[in-house]
Amino acid sequence: MNIVLLSGGSGKRLWPLSNDVRSKQFLKLLCDEDGNHESMVQRVYRQIVHAGIDADIVVATSAAQVESIRGQLQNDVDVVVEPERRNTFPAIVLAASYLESRKKMNPEETVIVLPVDPYVDVAYFETFRKMDERVQQGDADIVLMGITPSYPSEKYGYILQGADGKVTGFKEKPDEAAARKLMEQGALWNAGVFAFKLKYLMRIADKYVKDRDFSFVVEHYAQLKKDSFDYEVVEKADSLAVIPYDGSWKDLVRYKDSVLPCRNDKILCAKRHNRYGQFVNHMRIHAFLTHNDIADAFFFHFLRQRVPCSDVLPGTVIRNHRKRIRLLDNLIVKAVL
Repeated sequence: MNIVLLSGGSGKRLWPLSNDVRSKQFLKLLCDEDGNHESMVQRVYRQIVHAGIDADIVVATSAAQVESIRGQLQNDVDVVVEPERRNTFPAIVLAASYLESRKKMNPEETVIVLPVDPYVDVAYFETFRKMDERVQQGDADIVLMGITPSYPSEKYGYILQGADGKVTGFKEKPDEAAARKLMEQGALWNAGVFAFKLKYLMRIADKYVKDRDFSFVVEHYAQLKKDSFDYEVVEKADSLAVIPYDGSWKDLVRYKDSVLPCRNDKILCAKRHNRYGQFVNHMRIHAFLTHNDIADAFFFHFLRQRVPCSDVLPGTVIRNHRKRIRLLDNLIVKAVL
């Protein structure tokens, strides 16, 4: 088995903490089991190791992120650098070419592709073994991971499944009523995790590049279709299967999804000014920072407990904009939208 981690993005999801060079997956906003701060990419790598997954790991990323990856993961992973941003299909083909021509991977082996930023249990990675087994059965070109929905979400795509885990269709971001019906039918959230045999993808790549050698693919990267893996590969596959994952899962793309506890419920702290310029210290808070169309408007969600702050983010001054922040009597700061 081989794992490809997709570490792309423009770094704007958690702006201004993140940017083109320091994307959200490298911010140490999470905590490991010992309470030490870690980034999303460090957490994912640690969990793969803890799950006992025996796999080569390749990170597909941009040149701007290489230093961050090496700084956090050292040489524990291989890094494939995209010559330019061209969506997930070219990035995955590039990583597959690297596995074939540089790592000499057997074309019959399974490749599993996933983003670097899911907040999940270790059981999520243990599901990879089931995906690998299904790929090797040979009755599906691509095997997907499906998340058992916990509520009728409008922000995720759904995988429709039939007998024996065969995929019968997809539904993109339905309204709440339609999502509820999909849940009743056993539909799963699309986690953006794909498994396939290396030879399957490289045959598709042959349509765009005449040589599979990694150096050649890098040089002719612009010839690969600028499209998502879902549209260019998954939706055109003759047969698809899905393996369900029924555990904790968060897609950390927004600040309110990044409110995560550390050891003993200790969480990231921050000094802040209230609108009168006075410091509000001695409060333990969730790292709840929301960027909207008003620059520098940070929102902090405070716990109902007054304790000294130990970890302090860079001081931030909240400007007196339209969207006010009120300090409530119960020591909760809320964004009044």
